Amino acid sequence: MEQAGMAVREAMGTLKSRANTPESESQSKPTIETVFKTDEEVLKILAKNGISKRFQRARREDIPEKTWSQVSGFLEGESIFLHGSPGIGKTHISAALMRERILGDNEAHYTYPDQSVRIYLPSYPVMITIPDLLLEIRECFNGGQESEASIIEKYSAKKSLILDDMGVEKTSEWSIQTLYSIIDRRYRDEKQTLITSNLTLDEIAEKVGDRIASRIAGMCKVVEVRGKDRRLK
Repeated sequence: MEQAGMAVREAMGTLKSRANTPESESQSKPTIETVFKTDEEVLKILAKNGISKRFQRARREDIPEKTWSQVSGFLEGESIFLHGSPGIGKTHISAALMRERILGDNEAHYTYPDQSVRIYLPSYPVMITIPDLLLEIRECFNGGQESEASIIEKYSAKKSLILDDMGVEKTSEWSIQTLYSIIDRRYRDEKQTLITSNLTLDEIAEKVGDRIASRIAGMCKVVEVRGKDRRLK
């Protein structure tokens, strides 16, 4: 009986070792089909995700190498506070980053040996200006279909969000509290956020309060963009 038990254990060991061989592993690996996008499809995604027509053609090649090296971490999930003078190109940089993100993250179909298929669908950043965000929330007070809480939840929960033009909005206790609610939740949930502003963090603190400035400093890499006003060229 003891010899029979040893034989069974040896046989099981042999089966286990065979199951872990490179040949068996390769047989279980899926074939992968990547679905690349046309330029027209890229433009549609940019438009759908909040990039206005003026910035939909923004490209990585438009951005100075030094600036790109400071902001390219966004493509790997880094949060950034991008500030500089009006017209310097902050929104253009943000749109170029989104285009690169879209081009680099594609739908993929995984087909396994048993013919089962799994599909990977990428998730892309969404951009909205702070004034438009506040306007969208105000609309709910005028009989809009969404509630204030649901809109705040929508933008708090986005996997990757670009908040454009912080500091140009008219400030009030309500607007400051609304912005704080969104930024604080994104800070606590470690959601990727890119914020653009004409103001420095110190100026943000003066305009909308230390709490918002502190959250931004805690979650974002601070990048100053320098140069000439692109609109005057």
